[in-house]
Amino acid sequence: MPPLLPFLALLCCTASLSAYGAFPEKPINLVVTYAAGGEADVQLRVVGRYLEKEFGVPFVVRNVVGASGQVGWDQVARGQADGYTWVNMNLPQMVTQPAARETTYRLENFEPLILFREQATALATAADNSVTLSGLIAAARRQPGQVPLGVGGKWTQHDLGFYLFEAAARVSFSEVDVDGQAEINQLLLGKHLDAAFGNVSTFQRMGSKFRILGVASKTRTPELPDAPTFEEQGFPGVVSVVTMGLAVAKGTPANLVESIAARLHRMFKTNPELSKDLEKVGGSPWFLLDREQSIRYIADKRVVILDALKARGMKLRE
Repeated sequence: MPPLLPFLALLCCTASLSAYGAFPEKPINLVVTYAAGGEADVQLRVVGRYLEKEFGVPFVVRNVVGASGQVGWDQVARGQADGYTWVNMNLPQMVTQPAARETTYRLENFEPLILFREQATALATAADNSVTLSGLIAAARRQPGQVPLGVGGKWTQHDLGFYLFEAAARVSFSEVDVDGQAEINQLLLGKHLDAAFGNVSTFQRMGSKFRILGVASKTRTPELPDAPTFEEQGFPGVVSVVTMGLAVAKGTPANLVESIAARLHRMFKTNPELSKDLEKVGGSPWFLLDREQSIRYIADKRVVILDALKARGMKLRE
């Protein structure tokens, strides 16, 4: 009997690998943790069209909205880990939320598949508003905690950018949390706010309506090459980007995770049309990380994000 053991082990391993050889055999749920019509939703629906071609089954988009993405991530973290439910993975939200408030999910509840979008936050004003960055800072020094700045969602990249800017400028503003980019646009264009943090890509697409005061990135962004960074203007460390990808729940069989991730990376690498379609809706065709690169990137970013929150004096749950 002992000589049979290596054969039986090989047989079991082969069976395990072949069990997912036909994957997928039914439609896949694509959970989007933000509202229909928003930037993340639009981009993921573009990706979804290519996913259907690659995997040969429908991808059913389900918008599970609430608490800046938390409701959807909580749901996926509690769900089945069988490879048939995918979800958008967003940083810094998936780091800041569990650190700052009670959530069902933790970052460790997900297996990253791919990261395909990175975009900086920007502080903008309406094009016909005469406000300047130095003017805002001077006003905040005269009236600490009284000058309002808009932020597109609590515990988002915009929120983090706000914190970092306050720290670098050594002033205190009044943070106005609003429900996403659409409301940011309305408040700026209606002159209800002089300035707000929002998405670079949105400000780019509506370029004639907005003027950028500062971009929260290390270098100027390809979307807005003429817009200065905060660092250029003497405020080092104001770097806050949103990074988006796809993930499945922890516990999904390892060989299935690796197979899906490899197919995804190949799909993005070999489809120039996908890059063009993403660029039209604010995607970042120059940014793409495979599974192993994504894992390392997320680990590094987590440290930076948590350090920024600690520097703010926050008591973290992690």
